[in-house]
Amino acid sequence: MFARIGVPSWGHLIVAGAIASACTDAPARATGPHCPTRCVRSSALGRSSSRPPIRSARDRRRRSARRNTSPHSQIRGISDTRTTEQVSIAQTWAFGAAPFTAGAENLIADQLLAEHHRSEKDAARILAYANAAAFDAQIACWDAKFFYYFIRPTQADPAITVAVPLPNHPSYPSGHPCITGAIMSVLMDAFPSERDRLEEIIEIAGLSRMYGGIHYRFDIDAGGAIGRQAAALALAGSLE
Repeated sequence: MFARIGVPSWGHLIVAGAIASACTDAPARATGPHCPTRCVRSSALGRSSSRPPIRSARDRRRRSARRNTSPHSQIRGISDTRTTEQVSIAQTWAFGAAPFTAGAENLIADQLLAEHHRSEKDAARILAYANAAAFDAQIACWDAKFFYYFIRPTQADPAITVAVPLPNHPSYPSGHPCITGAIMSVLMDAFPSERDRLEEIIEIAGLSRMYGGIHYRFDIDAGGAIGRQAAALALAGSLE
């Protein structure tokens, strides 16, 4: 993880998108793998983010069944053989206290802005898009969590132990990759030369939730996809 360094006060702007609401014209709840998309909209962008399909999780369960495994078997394997390094990664990326996930990742943005000597105007714009994307991603993520209400690995297999506190909300999709994917994708657009570095952050942040014993791989994949989609929508829009 990047070192936390001192930056000008503009580096901690919390901007557009703080108040968000679900669309009132959302279709009725449905069941099955082809659930209709419910629109969610942030006050910043006026754009919509799609609820991820549960099909990906179901397909993974079917493939696991054909291999005589279960969706939580990978997490059980991690739990049974968890290394000191994996515990450290899980705890480093847990952000269970302030500044929490979005705040910590704004500090990563701050460092890049300082390293690349961006102007105050550029910094404000980049942070605006990054945080607007993160808010949209959170809306879509929690909409999906409480629509699908998917159980945690520890609920599927009580023998799984956790290395970080167990969140009190459903498993699918994972919130951490939603936020991380959104913010890091905006930063990739702003700092193309840092793409590999930022992709690594998305990957390790996602793995940290598996190392912690609190998420399945498909939670991570779906969350990352939401984050990247939210970033693309933010960058395609306007905050003016």
